[in-house]
Amino acid sequence: MKLIDSNLFIYSIQPEYHKLQEFIFQKDCAFSEISIVECLGYKKILEMEIEYFNMCFMHLKAYQISNFILQKAATLKQNKKMSIADSVIAATAIQYDMILYTNNIKDYEHINSLKLMNPII
Repeated sequence: MKLIDSNLFIYSIQPEYHKLQEFIFQKDCAFSEISIVECLGYKKILEMEIEYFNMCFMHLKAYQISNFILQKAATLKQNKKMSIADSVIAATAIQYDMILYTNNIKDYEHINSLKLMNPII
């Protein structure tokens, strides 16, 4: 199973990264529920972007934010400064032994137990 980082959803809506949509909609792709907030939480978001993100979230497997994931995310944040969303996404990938697909490898590379891939390069 592939865990898709929020940034890939955001990139995939841009014309130069439309090929990412094929990647994201593969059968074995999933997301952490925190990505809903990251993708839809922009003040100036356009209606077509809202529709696209909601379509993504409706068609992919969602991983809920359990207490275990929150505890793991807190531990990750204690070890190195990172955003709450990034720590939750990383903890989700670790908990379910998934590869995290992201264009922000540097945000996660300090986590030894996390498998990372960048589909853009």
